[in-house]
Amino acid sequence: MCIGCWQEYGSPIIISDAILTAAALAGAVLSVRPSGGNLHVQLEDWNLEDEYFEEDEMPVYSQPSIPAECACYAAFKELPLIQRASALAKARGYWS
Repeated sequence: MCIGCWQEYGSPIIISDAILTAAALAGAVLSVRPSGGNLHVQLEDWNLEDEYFEEDEMPVYSQPSIPAECACYAAFKELPLIQRASALAKARGYWS
């Protein structure tokens, strides 16, 4: 939930279908698991670099995954870093 984290990425506001889809999926995850669940490291801590999306499938850490987490991981994995930051900021309501 760090607007400063988004600002560190340059406060990107990029609109594309892929970004809007990723943002909607992140929003779905956060609505059920406000701390990000199995995607806590990515969605809550703003670790959006490629090394956090290296696995083919989303790693399961603390709880059984929900479909939105798996879909969100896959959607973010396909985006370049700056687009991930834009999508997460959209999901967090930093831009509309």
